[in-house]
Amino acid sequence: GIIIKKQTNPNGALPRRSLNLLPVPPPATSVRIGEKIAKGGSGATIYKGTCGARPVAIKLLLLDAPATLPHHREGLLKEASLMCRLRHYNIVKFLGYEEVETADGLQARLYMELCDASLQSLVQARSAARTPWTELAVATSILDIALGLRYLHSQNIMHRDLKSANIFVDVGGSQDRLTARRCVLGDLELCRVLTAYEAPETPTTTPNYMAPEMWTFGPYGLPADIWSLGMIAYELIALQVPYGEDSFLPQIEDQVTSGVLPSLEPSMEHDFPQVLALAQSCAQVEATNRPTAEKVCEVLQTKFQEQASDPWRPVSA
Repeated sequence: GIIIKKQTNPNGALPRRSLNLLPVPPPATSVRIGEKIAKGGSGATIYKGTCGARPVAIKLLLLDAPATLPHHREGLLKEASLMCRLRHYNIVKFLGYEEVETADGLQARLYMELCDASLQSLVQARSAARTPWTELAVATSILDIALGLRYLHSQNIMHRDLKSANIFVDVGGSQDRLTARRCVLGDLELCRVLTAYEAPETPTTTPNYMAPEMWTFGPYGLPADIWSLGMIAYELIALQVPYGEDSFLPQIEDQVTSGVLPSLEPSMEHDFPQVLALAQSCAQVEATNRPTAEKVCEVLQTKFQEQASDPWRPVSA
């Protein structure tokens, strides 16, 4: 189990409490919190920072704030306890968790590797510049996401909130800084270890990425993540949120549950034939007709490996 332990630093710094996990976060005096980069779930905020000399992302929750409820802390603890046992090239790396007294009150901090950007920000930048990706670039990003999903699903873990905003990317080495060299799954707070049967419950996924079975409040499981993966593929092709950012919920629900897929320009259908075919297979209304994450990886590796200028990166678990 997880143990919260109170620590007092020998140099007189304020006491802190940490998850009894490895790797242990560095002493509070070596942590520097920088600019805000995103709003996380359950009232948490994500900042750039450093632990010693290492750049990190810090998901910070003000535990003493009036708006912070017990389940907010529990959600962050759950995310930390899940992340600490996940090891994969396409899953954001866990670096530690602590609860530390500061001049502003008690803070919960989840430390993660710092990536260059979110996939959503790359989509928005390319949309503004009107510079679409190549089909190979889209396939490479979808493969990265699928490899991360395959790893989660192999442990019967469902992400439940897969969207471009929760995919983090490294762009190092790309000339335009708008091409993902590596994608990782992040924001694992809503992940769930599935039982043999999922009882109906309130959906958690962002509406534009939500599978039909979640709209109808029916039982759902791993195939709902595959639907979301298909929606991300549409987004990378069209450079816009699936079903449009300004659509009302009833409009999205009607289209999703009746099998109407996001619209694309004819030129996009011509330029992305193989990725589009895969996206369509992921976006089957009937959950049992969608491919597994394993199958998605197999299809992409088979169709695109010969086109890649560099060998596909090895899968690490």
